[in-house]
Amino acid sequence: MIKSDIMNKGERIYTIDINSIVTDIPINESIISSKLRHMKLKYEIKEGYINSTKTYCLVFKDNPLVIKTKGLYNHSLSLKDLKF
Repeated sequence: MIKSDIMNKGERIYTIDINSIVTDIPINESIISSKLRHMKLKYEIKEGYINSTKTYCLVFKDNPLVIKTKGLYNHSLSLKDLKF
């Protein structure tokens, strides 16, 4: 439902997983809550580099940096390594 709503608006989905979605538009407030089966707004992203579903680097609006990689140690990479 969420995916089709975003795509029908002509907006972009950068990555989607079973329990997460990264898009460049705000998600409809009616589906965001702490209730079961609702989405939770966890982060607002300032800058992001998504190389695959399990390999990405996100810089949040409040400035923390998160690097997630499948098959590598996250601490061995930097923003510069994933930014291309």
